[in-house]
Amino acid sequence: MSDRPDGLASGQDVPLAPASEPVLARPDRDDGLAGQVVAYVRGYIATHGMRPGDRLPGEAEVARVLGVSRPVVREASRTLAALGLVDIAPGRAPRVSRMRDRVLRHFFEHALMTGQAGAHHVLEVRRGLEISMAALAAGRRDADAAERLAGLCARMAAKLHHAEEYVALDMEFHRTIAAATANPFYVEIISACRAAFESSMDVGLRHRFTAVELDRVQALHVQIVEAMRQGDADAAALAMTRHFDDALAAVYRATPARRPTPARRNTIND
Repeated sequence: MSDRPDGLASGQDVPLAPASEPVLARPDRDDGLAGQVVAYVRGYIATHGMRPGDRLPGEAEVARVLGVSRPVVREASRTLAALGLVDIAPGRAPRVSRMRDRVLRHFFEHALMTGQAGAHHVLEVRRGLEISMAALAAGRRDADAAERLAGLCARMAAKLHHAEEYVALDMEFHRTIAAATANPFYVEIISACRAAFESSMDVGLRHRFTAVELDRVQALHVQIVEAMRQGDADAAALAMTRHFDDALAAVYRATPARRPTPARRNTIND
C-alpha cells in the first residue's frame, strides 16, 4: 500500500498542478524570481507527498505555470540541486532527492576552516546530541550493533596511545551508535559532521595528558558498550555524559578562556 497522500506509488509521476491550483510558495524576502520558483517546487513536493525518486515537472512546464522565463527556472533548479533537494541531469526530468549530508557537512567544515567556531564548540554541540543518541540506541536493544561496538572498543584499546588511529576507530564507534538508533537524522548528522567531530575528538584526546586520563577515556567506552549490551538507556546516557564532560573539562583546562561563565543566580537571598 502507498504511504503517499495521493495514493501513487513512490517513483510514479505526479500530475503537475495547474496554474489555477496554487501550490504552497513562501519564498524568503528579497529572493527574487528564482527564489519564488524554489519555494514553488518545495511546496509542490510537500503538497503532493512526494518521495525520493519521484519525477518533478520539467523546466518548460514550471516556467509556463509560474509565468517566468526558463533561465529563471534553470537557476532555481541549480539552487535546489545545491541544497540537496532535487536531482538534475541533462536530458532528464528533475527528481526528488534522497536525504544527503552535503549541505550540513559544508556548513560545519566552513565554520571551522574560517575560525568562526572551534573544536570546543563542536564538543558542546556533540554532548547533548550523543547523550540522547546513546540512550536511544541502547533502548533499541540491537544485539548486532552492541557486538560491533565491542569489537571496535577492543581495537581502540590497542590504539589508545596512537591518537590518529584511535580517533578513526572512535569515529566509527559513534557512527555505529548512530545507526543503532534507527533514526536517519542521527546517521546523517554524524556523517555530515564527520570532519568536525574527528577534529573535536583529536583535540579532546590530545588534552588528556596522563595515563589515568587516557585509561578513563577507554573505560567509558567500555561502559557504553556494556550498557548497549544490557539495553540500559540510563547507563548508556550516563557513560556518554561522563565521556563528554571529561573531554570538555580537558579542553577548558588547557584553554580557560573558552570555559563558559557560570550563570548568576537571580534570587533575593543570593
